[in-house]
Amino acid sequence: MSFREFQKAPNKLTPRDFGFLILVGIVVVLVLYGLSVANSYLANLLPDGGEFFLLRTGGRSFLFDQVEPYSGAVPVRVQNLVYGRSAVFGEDLYILDIPFHLLMLFFPLAIIPDALVARTFWMTLSEIALGGFLFYSFRLLNRRIPLFFLLFFMLAGFGSFYTYRSFLEGSPIFILGFIYVGILVSLRAELDELAGALIVLSSFQWEISGLFLLFVAFWVFWEKRWRVFSGAGMLAFVLLVVSFLWYPGWVMPFLQAAWNSVQAGFGYSVRDIIGQLWPQYVSLLGGVLTAILIIILGFEWLAARRANFNRFIWAACFTLAVAPLLGYRIEMDQLLPLILPIMLVIVISRERWQKLGNGIALLLTLFFFGVPWLVYTRGVPQGIGLPVDEILFLFWPLFTVIGLYWVRWWTIRPPRTWVDTFPRKDHS
Repeated sequence: MSFREFQKAPNKLTPRDFGFLILVGIVVVLVLYGLSVANSYLANLLPDGGEFFLLRTGGRSFLFDQVEPYSGAVPVRVQNLVYGRSAVFGEDLYILDIPFHLLMLFFPLAIIPDALVARTFWMTLSEIALGGFLFYSFRLLNRRIPLFFLLFFMLAGFGSFYTYRSFLEGSPIFILGFIYVGILVSLRAELDELAGALIVLSSFQWEISGLFLLFVAFWVFWEKRWRVFSGAGMLAFVLLVVSFLWYPGWVMPFLQAAWNSVQAGFGYSVRDIIGQLWPQYVSLLGGVLTAILIIILGFEWLAARRANFNRFIWAACFTLAVAPLLGYRIEMDQLLPLILPIMLVIVISRERWQKLGNGIALLLTLFFFGVPWLVYTRGVPQGIGLPVDEILFLFWPLFTVIGLYWVRWWTIRPPRTWVDTFPRKDHS
């Protein structure tokens, strides 16, 4: 076909195409309406929502009350909304520690005048982000997965204990998880500028994202994919310019608030858990464990250099899983992105064993997503010596790391070992 013939070729939508698009639009509208109605009921019923109120109160304090968003006034207001009083020892102080150039992106929550409507919107957005996170995680792994198993895993992801905790808290981790997998998908598709922009947008909640973003930055440098840095630089420049024009003196108050948040010490720490089990050896065991994990992490990062993309994906998943075990404090809702490495473990396990694969995948899914609910509802034997919440905090990171090493060989050398590539002779 010549270029002129190509220009004349019909490319208009047919009436059937229009009908399909209208049907899809109606379905989307109905789904969004159903989510909004359900979330409006939940927003009026569920307690907590502290992370949501923190984002909303910080924005409203700055936009409407001319109150410093990083001052002590914001945590006091949020504590009264969540607890009905000031926080006591062991409770979250809700200190705002998001840099202002990213806090601006959450201002729509503050602009909505009714708190119930704002929380309904936030819940709906969180559910959409979780759906996108799960869908693109499957796309990232690039494996053939039966539809029934895909739907089963989606249900498990939406119904997991850690999803429940994050949803109850109103955490932005749903959006962050979607952005994390978006970074990896963009790098695979060589959409480097988009990957760089997503890195900038995800540069908060460093407890879970810090090591992950650092590894991605190292890998991009090793691969000489400079467009990632240019994409990140352009978006960061725009956001920072707007933030300094809007609020020139935000840096020092933000740094002080971030330091106060670290000093508050809310969350769970492997070092504290070791201290409960072996108080006399807490410094030794905690330091040794952290050192071992850092050495292993460094080895895996270097091994991913100049390697195939599957090894990079495995190392990125391993980095997400190891972060909660390094000894600093991290909150329960920040474990949600571990769904991606768990998915990798389950999918590779299913692929490896052709006859038993579906059964193994089913058992692993029930283990990772069912056991936490069992522990939460039934408790743990007293002989373990740890509270339920600390067991739940350890469960996903610990078993995800074990699972990742179980499937490591099959992931970085897909789809099977070299012996399995030889044709099998029939000796019958």
